[in-house]
Amino acid sequence: MWRTRSRTSAGCRSLMAPDSPAACLWSVTSHGSDLLLLIDWQDRSRREQTYFPVGHPERFERMVSHHHAEGRDVRIGLVPRRDQHLDNLAPAQCVWASIENPVSVRNLQAFQPKPTLVFKQGRKRVAIWWLQEPLPMVPNPEHDWVTRANRRLAYALKANSRHADPAWLMPLGELETADPSRMYTPARVVGRLQDAPVRVVPSRRS
Repeated sequence: MWRTRSRTSAGCRSLMAPDSPAACLWSVTSHGSDLLLLIDWQDRSRREQTYFPVGHPERFERMVSHHHAEGRDVRIGLVPRRDQHLDNLAPAQCVWASIENPVSVRNLQAFQPKPTLVFKQGRKRVAIWWLQEPLPMVPNPEHDWVTRANRRLAYALKANSRHADPAWLMPLGELETADPSRMYTPARVVGRLQDAPVRVVPSRRS
């Protein structure tokens, strides 16, 4: 079952719809009451951003649902922020792969373990694996386990490795798969996967 936070007011209990896209995303991204979730959306000719405290899931759901219903290009940060700075990232509660071609779609269908969430936007998908414990962030991306785990998934699935960056904002598509029983250790998801080979650019001799 998805994690939910409740708020008591005049004896009433307010909860997000348990299987809404916002509730699923809140569950797999949020941890720590002092963190912020980022929503980015297109407003006519410019993009807008709003940061929501993790402790207010109802507001998060209303904002996500409103912009999504209006047909706006909504994007969600899959890693919470420590403050209102795009790159000040907290530990990550999930890892993901951006599926953008028929080969990666077939690879995802055969991949084990199965993702917790899959969002579909046209022919593209984003697969998300919910982790039992958050993965810490470190300044150096070469030693950062979130980036490394996402790159391993991208390499194994032939997915888009450019979206392995923890600061990436996921375009919100339609929720295709949601199974809260699929919660894993990082080792279960990526422990057996290979790192992508490092590309060496030959130096030019004058």
